[in-house]
Amino acid sequence: KGLEVSSSFVCNSSRCFSVHMESSLPGVAWKGRKKFYKKAHIKEVKVEDQSLYQVALDGRSLSTPHRNKLQLSNKALAVALAHEWDSQKNTIEPASMPLMTLCCTSIDTAPTKRKDVTEELMRFFTTDTVFYHVPENPKLYRKQKKHWNPLIKFMEENYGKIDLSTSMATTTHPEDTVEAVQTELLSLDPWRLTAVESLTYGLKSLTIPLALLNNEIDLRDAIDASRVEEEHNIEECGLVEGGHDVDRANVSTQIAAAAIFLRLL
Repeated sequence: KGLEVSSSFVCNSSRCFSVHMESSLPGVAWKGRKKFYKKAHIKEVKVEDQSLYQVALDGRSLSTPHRNKLQLSNKALAVALAHEWDSQKNTIEPASMPLMTLCCTSIDTAPTKRKDVTEELMRFFTTDTVFYHVPENPKLYRKQKKHWNPLIKFMEENYGKIDLSTSMATTTHPEDTVEAVQTELLSLDPWRLTAVESLTYGLKSLTIPLALLNNEIDLRDAIDASRVEEEHNIEECGLVEGGHDVDRANVSTQIAAAAIFLRLL
């Protein structure tokens, strides 16, 4: 029997998905569609003696936009997905279900796009904000060292020498270091690769997601490290309402969703 869940837990995200249900019309876009179900719950199924978990709406199991079965090996993640569906109000808003988007990406896209995703993530490695310091601004430089030096130490201990820059010049890391980072990304399963991809785009850094992946930092530290320069500018020049505050909220919610997803795997 499915485990019924209900909660007000919702993570917001700008990303949306189009999904369909088994025994329903395939490929239907759900954004803005009137909520048609009463309860979201999870089902446990056995696949080759392994327990997997599905999310169902009034008993009908969800599938992905590519018509793959939405089956999860982690019960906690399935419960979190059910929370997202249970938290929908009068209409369905996919943007308020980031975990569903991440799961669908992990199942539909990541397995066949591993090389492309890895190549794209490696581009962040040469332009990573963590590697660009501004010693001519002592106040900002102190903040950069406080938040970024532990991350640089982590990278060097796990992957190799890191090239730092004090100008706009692109960093050039040793070949062995680049290969070590690339090898780690290629070794990730589709679920963790999807989480790292989402975190990298949200944090504008590959170093910070790798530290999160390896439990070197927590979510609060990750967000703080990604916003050192922005928060310094706010401190120096003041907060622009409708600009800085919105950016803070968007970054925090996007990163929180991906970090929760990563922890639930």
